[in-house]
Amino acid sequence: MSEITARIGDIEVSVPEGRYDVDARVRIGDLDSDFGRVRGKALIGAVAYPDCCQPTPGDAKRLYVRLGIGDIRIRKMTAARAAVK
Repeated sequence: MSEITARIGDIEVSVPEGRYDVDARVRIGDLDSDFGRVRGKALIGAVAYPDCCQPTPGDAKRLYVRLGIGDIRIRKMTAARAAVK
């Protein structure tokens, strides 16, 4: 499990291709994710949850992100971007 937390600021995460169980929440700010939908996308908080609302497969990597005030962006890393890094 990967865990990222902060009180204030912005969090941007780029992850390589694969299956991810994303658990992301922001209290005041915005959340934008390439993994699933975002509920409550507004000034006062947001939560990411899977598209199909079904359990993720057992081989999915868990990504836990929490932020008090700011914005969270979670992106799938493309093959071209991965080669540059």
